[in-house]
Amino acid sequence: MKKRNIITMVLVIALSFSAVAYAASISWLSKREDEDGNTIADSQGYYYDNFVDATKFLGVVSSADDIDYYDFETSMSAVGEFVLDLTDTNIDADIWLCDSNGDEIYPGYTVGTTKKLSGIFVPPNTEYFLKVEYKSGIPKRPYEVSISFTDTASVSMQQIRNIEDVPKSLLNNK
Repeated sequence: MKKRNIITMVLVIALSFSAVAYAASISWLSKREDEDGNTIADSQGYYYDNFVDATKFLGVVSSADDIDYYDFETSMSAVGEFVLDLTDTNIDADIWLCDSNGDEIYPGYTVGTTKKLSGIFVPPNTEYFLKVEYKSGIPKRPYEVSISFTDTASVSMQQIRNIEDVPKSLLNNK
């Protein structure tokens, strides 16, 4: 009986380790992680010099790889929208806007199966990071992050979440 309990315990431990290793090594044929910036130093920089459709990235976070960073700045004053789509990923994660030091400034909020940050004023030539942080689950496919910017001239000041960061010269033009 004692031998049987030991064998059972060894099997349980082995299966537990293999489940963690499996979650860290899942691959998805055509959908891959675009950004594996697991630290601020590892993140790729993206520079936006015009107002384009949303830029989309695929990423994977799990218990073994719990944070991804996306580094960006713009050449113009803009209002940003950042969306973390968790549809069919089997995970829960949060999204944060961080300053150039990586300090969290604004948290995302939940809208259905997405986490979203919208109406964020972004001054020109200022580095920011978008942080995706794992909370729970075992990923079954990559998440998708989209980043888009709108010209401040076409946005109502009531739509801007961080109005205190908008220069007075822009406020006077509204």
